Amino acid sequence: MIIAGWQKPQLKGKILKISVNYYSVTPSRFIAGTVGSYGFEKLDAEFSEEWEGLSKKIVFYTPSGKSVSVLYLGEPIDIPTEVMAERGVSRFALVGYEGEKILISVSGELDVLGALSPEADNAQTPTPSEIAQVLEVMERNTAISESIRADADNGKFNGKDGADGKDGADGMNGADGAPGVAAGFGEPSASITLLDSNEAPTVSVSASGSNTSKVFSFSFGIPAPKANGVKKYSVRFSGSAPAGVREDDAVGMTAGVAVGNESVVNDFDAIPFFNRPVCNCVWDSVARRWRVTAYQGEPSFDWYGANGEVMYECTPFYYKAEFADTGAPSYVSVTATPLEGYSLAPMFKNGEDKVYCPCFSVAIVDGLPVSRAGLVPHIAPLNDFMTLARSFDAKAGLERIENYFSDALLLWVEFATKGWKNIMTGAGTLTYSSSVKIREVISDTSFRTNGTGFVAGQDISLSNTEYGGNISVTIASVESVDSGTVITLTEPCEHIILNYYVSSQMYRTGAALTNVTNASSGSPVSNTDGKHPCVWRGKENPWCNGYSYLCNLLVKRHGKNTTADPYVYKLQYLPDITKYDAGALTEDYIEADFALAKSSGNIKTLTADKRYPFLVGPTETVFSVVQYMTAYYYPPSYELSTVRVGGSFHNGRNGGFLVDTTVKPDSKSSACSARLFINE
Repeated sequence: MIIAGWQKPQLKGKILKISVNYYSVTPSRFIAGTVGSYGFEKLDAEFSEEWEGLSKKIVFYTPSGKSVSVLYLGEPIDIPTEVMAERGVSRFALVGYEGEKILISVSGELDVLGALSPEADNAQTPTPSEIAQVLEVMERNTAISESIRADADNGKFNGKDGADGKDGADGMNGADGAPGVAAGFGEPSASITLLDSNEAPTVSVSASGSNTSKVFSFSFGIPAPKANGVKKYSVRFSGSAPAGVREDDAVGMTAGVAVGNESVVNDFDAIPFFNRPVCNCVWDSVARRWRVTAYQGEPSFDWYGANGEVMYECTPFYYKAEFADTGAPSYVSVTATPLEGYSLAPMFKNGEDKVYCPCFSVAIVDGLPVSRAGLVPHIAPLNDFMTLARSFDAKAGLERIENYFSDALLLWVEFATKGWKNIMTGAGTLTYSSSVKIREVISDTSFRTNGTGFVAGQDISLSNTEYGGNISVTIASVESVDSGTVITLTEPCEHIILNYYVSSQMYRTGAALTNVTNASSGSPVSNTDGKHPCVWRGKENPWCNGYSYLCNLLVKRHGKNTTADPYVYKLQYLPDITKYDAGALTEDYIEADFALAKSSGNIKTLTADKRYPFLVGPTETVFSVVQYMTAYYYPPSYELSTVRVGGSFHNGRNGGFLVDTTVKPDSKSSACSARLFINE
């Protein structure tokens, strides 16, 4: 509606016009300008008949994971400042809604180009919330009404003079008619109606009264802050206790974990983005995507590689998290719906495409990295793992901080604790000592050792070097005797030699997942003894059993030969893993805006980078191992170090959101493997 007296501002700059045909968007990608620019590129849309009658908005997702929505009222909109403030590709989708119905387009892409000084302060005013946008329209129309009334008071709309009088009988002119009554305006009014949160904001205006006392009335409909039927699952943490308090729709929910093939109650299994089905996948290098060949439970599904790699399927979700205070995170909330203030979990490119992640640590088959059951996890330095991953695909790598952080969000909410190891201990206390040796050779499958604490099903190494070599064998049975332990292997081994070292190793892949058959999470024998692996929603050994590298993080030590006291450690983030260059700290890395904790200890506080909220690291530690995160942190040992998560198989205090930065990119550790990822 156009109100008299108000002229629509003239648009400046280029209008980027898109066509929305049912779900499709054309063009699907275009250049939106240069980083820091704003107001010169506008976005407009035309819609097919399926969109008629729907209220509409455009939701944008920036490269750092921020989300911002703008109401579409039929006129071109400015591309939000949040989008223009970040170099790279942002994604957008159009959303139409009416009552319980919702229509979401496929996503499009806006490429924001780099500028000469991308680090300059190009901050713009943030895009207002949807409610604020409605109030802005309300204020604008109220101002228009008041302007019209002021014009009337100043006589701009006075009535015209009356008609001349008639000639008198004597032929003399009649007197002039009296002036017409001036047009008048009463006091304008406005009302606000709270709409269902799925409805679009509305604005209407009506006029009443005669021309001499016209009154304009404005009516605004504002959506309720929370949508009916939209669920969010939240947890709040406070103080030093690891356990949190469930909030919102998570209140009263149960999250059971199993032992072996038992069935347990886990209410989160019914939530699509928590439910991560295990499947076989093959990589389509032409289409650049994983293709599902079978899901677990289907006849053709196979654990051992006959039908592809073993992966778990992840459905997009949105999150809100607070990392500002001591003991952070203090609040975590997840939802399937792009609510105001929530961002798309960073492991996802958009709100539609699913992501497939490896269930197991990397193993080697025919010289290539795989995710399959029944294999010995490969051990290598980060540099070697990245070379190995690229032999699978030129753009392949390992797990990224985006994936790991997204998993952490769900873990915090599902178990309502920062101490994940309190839910499932994992394999974290296996025997690992240079004093443990073969003391008696019994047969080619059995021997006596002076060590204790071994369990059936675990893998060990028999070697003439301390802490084992590359040969792993599996224990079939364990018998305690007065002089130690008699161990019987699943098959003959030529390394049963007197005085050879006996060392625990990482469990073979599938030791947990193939034995937890009726629950989403659990352990094959015990969740609490520290001797057995665990699985969480398809991800085997999310902690303990062995460290796992994050391929797009390094840690740089500042302060050598400077006035720093004594050192400052900062994460170095690599947005594009194809730029990884044998551990070299190139210009492609971005340094975090916070410093890591300098001392080892239990993690007390996690801090998030203001630009990349998924770039999180420990900034405070505490001596106690039962408070806060109940997970141990080791600060860097070198000028440039890797970042490892998960924990080892022999150090019980490890596990949970663990960050270990004690290994160089070219160093090998017997308790560290990796996971194969292709992130496209």
